Amino acid sequence: GVMGASASTAAAAADAALSSPRVLALLARLAGADAIPLADVFWTDLLELRAVDEEDDDDDGTPRVALASVDPAALEETLGSRVADALVRNSARSGNLASLLVHAAKRLREVDVEETEEKGDRRRDRESSRATSDDRVVAATNGVVLVALVAKRLVEGRADDRGDGEGVGECVGHDIGRRRRERRPAWKAFCDARPREGGADAAPALETFLLAVVDAAREVARRRGGGVDDSTYALHHQIARTLLVFASTQARPRDGGAGGGHDASAFYSDSESEFENVNVNHIGGGASSSDDPFLDALTRACDARDVATPDGYAAGDVMRALLGEYFAPRHAPKRVGRASLGKDIVGRATWLSPLSDTAAYAAAALTHHATCPDGRDGAQRRPFGDALGRFADEDAYVADAGPRAQPAVSYASVLEACCAHLDGGSPSPAVLLLYALLHGNDAFRAYVLGDAARLSKVLTPTLRGLYDASKRESYKEKTVSDGDGVGAAGKKSSHDVTYVLLVIVLILTQDDAFGDALSNALIPVGPNWYEERMLRRTPLGSLLVLVLVRTVHRHLAGSEPLRDVYLHTNCLAAMANVAPRLRGLTAFASRRLVTLFETLSRKRARALARELENSSDLVSGNASNAAFSDAEDDEIELYADFMRIVLEIINSVLTYALPDNPELVYALLHRAELFDAHTEHPRFADLVGNVRGVLNHFSDGIHRGVGGECAKGEGEGEGAAAGQNANAAARGEGMPMTTKEVMCVVNTLAKKFRADSHVHVFQELRFAYEEEADPAAFFSPFLWRLVVEDVGRARSATRWGESFTKMVVDGAS
Repeated sequence: GVMGASASTAAAAADAALSSPRVLALLARLAGADAIPLADVFWTDLLELRAVDEEDDDDDGTPRVALASVDPAALEETLGSRVADALVRNSARSGNLASLLVHAAKRLREVDVEETEEKGDRRRDRESSRATSDDRVVAATNGVVLVALVAKRLVEGRADDRGDGEGVGECVGHDIGRRRRERRPAWKAFCDARPREGGADAAPALETFLLAVVDAAREVARRRGGGVDDSTYALHHQIARTLLVFASTQARPRDGGAGGGHDASAFYSDSESEFENVNVNHIGGGASSSDDPFLDALTRACDARDVATPDGYAAGDVMRALLGEYFAPRHAPKRVGRASLGKDIVGRATWLSPLSDTAAYAAAALTHHATCPDGRDGAQRRPFGDALGRFADEDAYVADAGPRAQPAVSYASVLEACCAHLDGGSPSPAVLLLYALLHGNDAFRAYVLGDAARLSKVLTPTLRGLYDASKRESYKEKTVSDGDGVGAAGKKSSHDVTYVLLVIVLILTQDDAFGDALSNALIPVGPNWYEERMLRRTPLGSLLVLVLVRTVHRHLAGSEPLRDVYLHTNCLAAMANVAPRLRGLTAFASRRLVTLFETLSRKRARALARELENSSDLVSGNASNAAFSDAEDDEIELYADFMRIVLEIINSVLTYALPDNPELVYALLHRAELFDAHTEHPRFADLVGNVRGVLNHFSDGIHRGVGGECAKGEGEGEGAAAGQNANAAARGEGMPMTTKEVMCVVNTLAKKFRADSHVHVFQELRFAYEEEADPAAFFSPFLWRLVVEDVGRARSATRWGESFTKMVVDGAS
């Protein structure tokens, strides 16, 4: 409480200091049309940013104004339209934007990580050194905040589609080496800004800044832990936030179809007319390679650093910093950031801090960035996504084994962080990171599947996410109006998170190791989030079936039951993959699986009835319903496809795992009449014949009373909940058997059951996930809907403008 109050007091002081006359005067000069030389003391005053002049203050230790501590709304109000926009507008004339980028890079390089890592028990002769070091950190952080604000305003300016030359959308000025006055997009001014002192041959200042960002990330990544503490927390949080802001050009809707046509992005509209010779790709040369010029510049900075240090892998180091130090630090959770962020993370684990949240968004955004090194027509590569796929397990590294050939992260820490985010009960970018790792990194997937406890750790919150997502979708469908922007994005992202979670489950189930680990995983208590029934000692496989069946049921019950065929298919595919290896399926899960077949059968029957009615109308000359005929045919076929997959699932369990699943046999006996209507149907006859063969075998045993004597003294099994008269007619005469007696017979016969004697053994039905050719077409819009939904979660969260939010939401519509 005291620490939270202290942080709030410091933040309030920072908010007030931002409006002091001296600070406002510095900012006004920065945004003005007059050039400020690189060597001017102004740049020191601006980045160190004292609220009062040092010569007017008796205490040389006057606190700096830490822009990272200022309320984001106040920062936008003070520095947005009045400073950042004017700075860009005047940049071609003043050169001050380039100078800001150069000085921000310089300050980043001045931060001494080793000095700032020293703990609070320093000797008195080190206090001066610590103060100097802290001042450098604040100055570097302020520089990063200012650059990120300018980039953010540029992206939001493109969302405004302003083209009047007076806003952030365009800038006017005299370019170096040009005779005539030009009007050009402001983002090009930002990408191409060069310090006047360097002349036309100087490298763009943005690339200088990004090289410093890359080096800062590499320094943290290569220290293998301990690179972030209280004194550097704000700096690294702003570095992660800057990477996220630079990636926000991804949020722009693309109209180029599956390939994501490069020319469709409005970030490029009006950019090629008068400024063809602008060189925005100084490092490595070539034309701009994608719709994301800021990320292209970051990629070129990584490439340049790789050329300078051949043993390096800069893109991998950036991702390692985001994942291994910001998102999921390998070492025990540290008390980082509490002094500056107070209540935001007090009492929460490090991987649920604002830094972890922001890093998760940034890493997810970078993962799907594709760039063409040889221009727009060249072969695409995904440097950051490829790095994610190459990460080895840092915990498995042996110190004396020599240098590693690829970057590494702690699989255990990343897994723990992902699961902590997933278990939070709301959509999180961690779901995208988990998907990328499981799909793209074979070693990480093998690590998860290699241990039942790890599998349970991943699968349980994933299933909870599916469970909660269906509840959110149902709620939003009833309560969100069309005019609610962020609410509309939330409705769409809830659906998308369901899809990604299902893909994660499908990826896991398509590996044979999943079944082996699943059979050894048991949930002793709970889970308490499953509301339909209290579950005790539930096998993980049963929980998987329950949640997947529920997901299908919830979507079938909606206003558009077949709106997303892929959702139903993925649920059924995951169950089909795991069916041959299911063990100990509970009575409740067994009944829900049988009920799913009943629901699909009933919906197909209704569709058939509608089609017959439409056919009668056509015969009688009433063509009003003729337009629905094709739609009805498609609906009938889809329901038939789903029914067949459910029959495949039931058959797989009966064929390969019946002795371990007597409760499914009991559930089938209890509802044997469901299958009678399909025994002659060509789509179902072979599979229904198998089911009927098994049921006949067990019905005969019940009729004969096989093993009935063993029922005496046995406790009530889970099957009791299905009713006392299960398939009583099978006996043909006398009093019906009790549930205990029926289950006793089923258990006795199940132990001796041989599939090859009673069923036709079909080949296992297997499904495999295949990623789309352009995964960013789905993942980028999903990510940015999560981003705009996340506003207000913490004081440190990035606030996005109305136009940007509307652009993201409109893209979700």
